[in-house]
Amino acid sequence: MVPVNESEEEIEKARQDTYSTSSFGYAFSNVWWSDPMFFGRFSDIDQANFGDKLPQFTEEEWKLVSQPLDFYGFNVYQAGGNPMPADPYTYDRYAYQGSPRTSMDWNITPDVLYWGCRFFYERYKKPILITENGMAAYDVVSLDGKVHDPYRKDFMHRYLLALVRAVEEGYPVIGYQYWSVMDNYEWSNGYDKRFGLVYVDYQTQQRIIKDSAYWYRRVIETNGEILSLNPENKAE
Repeated sequence: MVPVNESEEEIEKARQDTYSTSSFGYAFSNVWWSDPMFFGRFSDIDQANFGDKLPQFTEEEWKLVSQPLDFYGFNVYQAGGNPMPADPYTYDRYAYQGSPRTSMDWNITPDVLYWGCRFFYERYKKPILITENGMAAYDVVSLDGKVHDPYRKDFMHRYLLALVRAVEEGYPVIGYQYWSVMDNYEWSNGYDKRFGLVYVDYQTQQRIIKDSAYWYRRVIETNGEILSLNPENKAE
């Protein structure tokens, strides 16, 4: 979750929302999966929500569940409301009519990359690896034969600036992986949603490198030095 503002009260509220689970949508909670692996138990909130419905493990079984791990890796795309609404089209504090969203209807909330790193490091005390981050968009091949996707460049720039903030504040981020290299099969939407840095014409199998890929190459070549709040400092 992302705090409404950076007052201590709102930060703590966002922290607790990030760590909480609800009886609906609990499987989408990081804590639901992570607490058993790192702490060898279900979270207090899980126990309060589900009681004796939770699986019962012996002490030896918990030791198998919670083997030592070297880092905390997580996929991060958007901030969302908690508890998760039963209706996926219900508005929350991040989504409203006309709010910025991807073609997946996911909120565009760049600061989630900073707060995710911060909150999960505070909880699990492990180096952070961003295993997925990116956006799906309605990409098209223009008359010049290229794929111009300034919206994806802007998306990545905003999110990476949030990641830079986490690094500069001392949170141990060991890696970032954009999803994905090329357009591919999305598990619940087939080939309809395009996340890639490389466009794939599914009829001919032609690959076209998108503008965002060239931009991201410059980010990598400079080790992120071209990421700047100064709009004149662009990665063309």
